[in-house]
Amino acid sequence: MKQKNYFQERENLNAWFNLPKYRIWKYLIFADATALILLILTTIIWMNGLSWQAVMIMRGCAGVLGIIFIALGAIYCYLVYKDYIRHRFNPRRNK
Repeated sequence: MKQKNYFQERENLNAWFNLPKYRIWKYLIFADATALILLILTTIIWMNGLSWQAVMIMRGCAGVLGIIFIALGAIYCYLVYKDYIRHRFNPRRNK
């Protein structure tokens, strides 16, 4: 019984993560992750062909993109959980 409630709660929460109002945050996270991976791969592939200053700048930009990725993910989770908890524990909502 307890496990059944857990799976139902998880499905409800997953439905909240897929709402259209949070889609822009998901796309921003995917775009940032893609740019981060491409920048790291570019640095790895052309390491010998680039000057050390260019490699350091690219690694620095990859670090900044990594920090932005973590921040966007935290904001996304915060917004979804905030609205989910507000909706779930609102005593005035229709049942």
